[in-house]
Amino acid sequence: MMKLMNTVAHVLERIGAMLDWLPPLVSRFAVGVGFVITGWGKIHHFDKVINFFTNLKIPHPEFAAHLTGFSELIFGLLVVIGLATRLSVIPLIIVMITAMATATFPGFAADSSSDLSTYLLSEELLIAIILLWLFIRGAGAVSVDGLIKHFTRGSEKTEH
Repeated sequence: MMKLMNTVAHVLERIGAMLDWLPPLVSRFAVGVGFVITGWGKIHHFDKVINFFTNLKIPHPEFAAHLTGFSELIFGLLVVIGLATRLSVIPLIIVMITAMATATFPGFAADSSSDLSTYLLSEELLIAIILLWLFIRGAGAVSVDGLIKHFTRGSEKTEH
């Protein structure tokens, strides 16, 4: 029985190793495309975003709307293609933290009937966690970062 369990564990580890490229690709695509879409929407509806940011009492709402819209669009696109991924997720994490601080979590302390799981499962927090994972993990092999890493390592080997 122990031999069977070890064999199954070994097979699952090999399958996991073969699919190591997939989680970062899917994560980058899902989160990055979401940011590209919301950034594009903000850029094309600045008046609504400025009004929303004003209602949330975000300082300098016009500047914040432009900064957020262009950051989501540009850095979201970089995350999708996997270029400068670790650097690109930093402003997006800041956007998510700001969203949580201004729109998602402020009502938590005031609303005693709210359930903590509502906030722990908020879209903003889950996206921030994925972005943090991408910061730690990197873009993965199927990305521009991965190609750069592959070719720079290849040139290092030929130089020696």
